Amino acid sequence: MKNDCFHERNKTEMCIESVDAVASYSKNKQNLKFAVSILNLCGEPICRSEVGLVVNAPDGSKFSLSRLTDSQGVALFELQGIDRGRWEAIVFKVQHPVYNMSSSQHNRRWSITYV
Repeated sequence: MKNDCFHERNKTEMCIESVDAVASYSKNKQNLKFAVSILNLCGEPICRSEVGLVVNAPDGSKFSLSRLTDSQGVALFELQGIDRGRWEAIVFKVQHPVYNMSSSQHNRRWSITYV
C-alpha cells in the first residue's frame, strides 16, 4: 500500500536521470552523440518529452537543439563531422504535456563536457 501511495503521489513528476556522451572519429573529424534520459519519480521512462540543449562548441559559438524522448525515455542528439575539441551540452529545457519537472531539479544544472 505504501508503494501505491508513492506512485500515485509522484506519477506526474519527471526528472533527468542522466546525460551521457559518446564519440567516434573519422580522419580529423568526430561524431558526437549526447543522450538525455527522462524518468518519472518511480523510475519509469517518459516518452515524448521535449528536451532542449544548448551546445557550446570549441570555437566559442553556441547553438540550441531540441528532441523528443523515445519509448525508453531517451532524447538522442547527434553531431556529425564536427571539429575535435571541447564540446559542452547543457540541458536547458524539459517539457511534457502531462508531466512536470520534479521540484528538486528546478535549479540543478545538467551538463556534460566532452574533450
